[in-house]
Amino acid sequence: MSLDSQGDNFDSLGLFIFDVVLLFLIIVVYSGCVFFLLVRRQYQPLKNRGSFLIVISVVGNFAFVTSLLVNKLVSNAYKVGSFYDSLDQYGSSGIQGQESDPQTVSTTMMKPTPMPSNTALGFSCTLSHIQYGFFLPMFMLPYFFRCFRLLQVFRAHNKHFVLKKKKGVFAFKRVKSLYCVRETNLIKWMIIVLIPFLILTLVAILDLDFRSYFPSFEVLECLRTDQMELTSDLKQIYRRHLYMTIETYLIVNFIQDIALIICIYALRHVQDEFSINSELKIISFIWIISGFLHFFFMILYPDSTLISTNSLNYFMILRGMLSLLVTAVIPIKRSYNPNSIIPFPINEECIKSLEMALLMPTSANYFYDYLENSCENKDALIYFGLYADIRTYLRLIEDGENDYTLKRQAEQIFQDYINDGRQWEIYINPETMEELLTYQSNGGITGQMDEQLFSNLYVFTLNILDGYYKDFQKSKRFEELKDEVSKQEILYEILRRYSMISN
Repeated sequence: MSLDSQGDNFDSLGLFIFDVVLLFLIIVVYSGCVFFLLVRRQYQPLKNRGSFLIVISVVGNFAFVTSLLVNKLVSNAYKVGSFYDSLDQYGSSGIQGQESDPQTVSTTMMKPTPMPSNTALGFSCTLSHIQYGFFLPMFMLPYFFRCFRLLQVFRAHNKHFVLKKKKGVFAFKRVKSLYCVRETNLIKWMIIVLIPFLILTLVAILDLDFRSYFPSFEVLECLRTDQMELTSDLKQIYRRHLYMTIETYLIVNFIQDIALIICIYALRHVQDEFSINSELKIISFIWIISGFLHFFFMILYPDSTLISTNSLNYFMILRGMLSLLVTAVIPIKRSYNPNSIIPFPINEECIKSLEMALLMPTSANYFYDYLENSCENKDALIYFGLYADIRTYLRLIEDGENDYTLKRQAEQIFQDYINDGRQWEIYINPETMEELLTYQSNGGITGQMDEQLFSNLYVFTLNILDGYYKDFQKSKRFEELKDEVSKQEILYEILRRYSMISN
């Protein structure tokens, strides 16, 4: 076969090569994501978001995108055609729903357009049904199951908190078990939901008479049955099927987008560490825009090159890859960052002493809010800032930072609180002040940085803040902190019980 004749077998040889390269990249990227999802499934934020549900969604996404691209390659390579192009591929009679001239029909049947390979045609028809009938639901359903899981858990959290105020430690015995929100049970329920989709898909593949009632963007010849005698009959059935498919997917896309918006609204109060609201907002935007563009060209420009070369599938492929980025790639990357979810809960023991309370973000924020809004002595905020700066210095030492970074932080503390012309004027006991000034005068901050440099200043600052903390413990704001601590204890227990965090 000559090169020219080979090129004639493709709508575009360059486009075919591009699709092959794209298919290879998709296989590599998706396979890598599935591998890392399985390896990092016990790490946050993957674990609390339902790591196995994410894996199922990514596998469905991968299967859907891959089948779209494979079908595009098969259609273009074997002249199977696109779903619009096939209306004109076998003649023009009956397209507008007009009565066909018998002589024209006879001529059409005597000189039919060459048919594509039966194997290629059968493969294309089967893949069209599977990708929309099973792979697409497998891709999308996990998002809604994950929303349901989070919503039920945080509703139970609020219910437990109310009961604990009434029943104390017996609260957990009073609330109905959330057996259904365990990830393994949700996966079982999702499999049950997917079974009807699988059955309908198999029936559409095996029963030619049922295909015309099953929404799918396949080519015209997929709907041919043994009972059909005229090509015009097939075209009329195909046109009805195509309109039904477009209407069905417009309705399904609308319901899907509304459901996502409802999920976003329902989860609006869930704390950021566990919420998937940001993910859902981006996914909603991606799905709405891609769906709009897909149907916009499909309905208004049926004769465009996008349709005739099956390139409209690129919108769906782009949707899948952007969804992969938001749902899998970013959480995988974050799983390598320091865990923002505390591995143990704050409790009332933690807020009895100042030093422990300052180590917990929740209690530290409440104490700072008290100093800012309720404490009459505004120097208290400066002491709080001094404590925070020294803690930053100590944390840099713990993290093994280099001497240059430690020196910069130490110099900042001297400039803000110690040296003449310092930014903040607060009382520091003379012994500590003299010690630090002597250290600086003996050559400046050039020596080995260690935790002893500000040790006395650190103890002095804690003693000052401890007096303010005792006043804080008598305030209404402290009672609000105790309620918040109780909520977080209950939340931790629920998350641990339903495997959303590690024990």
